[in-house]
Amino acid sequence: MTRRARLAALLLAAAAVACLSPRPETVPVADQLFARRDFAAAAAAYEEELAAAPDAAGSDRIRFYLGLAYSVPDFGGDGTRRAVDHLQQLIVRHPDSRYRTSAEVLLALLRQRQTLLGQLQQLRQTATTLERQLEEMKKIDLDKGTPPPPDPG
Repeated sequence: MTRRARLAALLLAAAAVACLSPRPETVPVADQLFARRDFAAAAAAYEEELAAAPDAAGSDRIRFYLGLAYSVPDFGGDGTRRAVDHLQQLIVRHPDSRYRTSAEVLLALLRQRQTLLGQLQQLRQTATTLERQLEEMKKIDLDKGTPPPPDPG
């Protein structure tokens, strides 16, 4: 399973945990965009809804969906930070929301993803350093006339 497929499964699981009830027949544009996986456009539409009425009924749901939309790795930029901001606001502003537990789970997953991405970056730097050192050692061996070791890859 690819990284993208795993994340999609996690996001769907987070939405399922929220025990979402069926939507009315008139689904807002943001929900339609989200359902089509146009997360950037959905986020923009949800942001407009939230800006119009930041504490209106249903703003917890909007914050949750903003957290989901900004969590998608393809969102890029400061998506993770925005996701965390909206999910934390949901928890603080709506402590009794049915989305709270799902928001807490998603926050934990986002923090874990950030930790893993940091570790991956460190491992890549280490690999680059080791490759450079190996090339330097091969050059030293060639200068001495010693045949290089066989390439393990």
